[in-house]
Amino acid sequence: MAVYKNCVKSILSKLERGIYILPHLLPLSVSGIFFSFFIEKLQIYLCRLLFYNDIFLKLAILLIFSCIFIKIIVNLPSYRNGVIYMKTQTVSQKDIKLQWTLIDAADKVLGRLAARTAHLLRGKHKPDFSPNMDQGDYVIIINAAKVKMTGKKKINKKYYKHTGYVGHVKEYSFNEMLDQKPEFIIKNAVKGMLPKGRLGRAQLKKLKVYADDQHKHEAQKPQTITI
Repeated sequence: MAVYKNCVKSILSKLERGIYILPHLLPLSVSGIFFSFFIEKLQIYLCRLLFYNDIFLKLAILLIFSCIFIKIIVNLPSYRNGVIYMKTQTVSQKDIKLQWTLIDAADKVLGRLAARTAHLLRGKHKPDFSPNMDQGDYVIIINAAKVKMTGKKKINKKYYKHTGYVGHVKEYSFNEMLDQKPEFIIKNAVKGMLPKGRLGRAQLKKLKVYADDQHKHEAQKPQTITI
């Protein structure tokens, strides 16, 4: 019998604690604005009922009121150790909607262009961004041959390539690479700003770079943005 009473007392203490914190949690929700005044009055009457000597009567009363507000409590953020924890929602792959974006790289600084492109490829501009999911948009960059760099980076920047043989290291300056492979300059800069691994490789595949102002994605109706 003593064990049964202790179990009932623990249940009562948990329910009482839930009643005390309920007025503090409700204002955080939309429905809390309407129920906050009513819950404060209800808390006063429930606290008066807790002074009854019959423990089973108190248990029945608290269980009834807890069942009434169960739907409200489920939608509220959790409350532990004086800290309010909000619920985390994860977006599924089927709910992700991808768009096409067009960027003109003419007279744009390479670093700022690459940072903005990586931002779009990762999907960090979306409110439901998740770092472990591929939910970024497709990015089309035109006029890659007209990109520029500030300061002396155009002279000091070097690109290296190794053929696999001993001593066969190829070195290219920025101007040489801009004449030969302007698409590689932008892709290489964006690649360094994406996650390493299969997620980063999948995001980099959604980047389409063209040296001139012509591209073959008119059917996707890309949205033009300025940097």
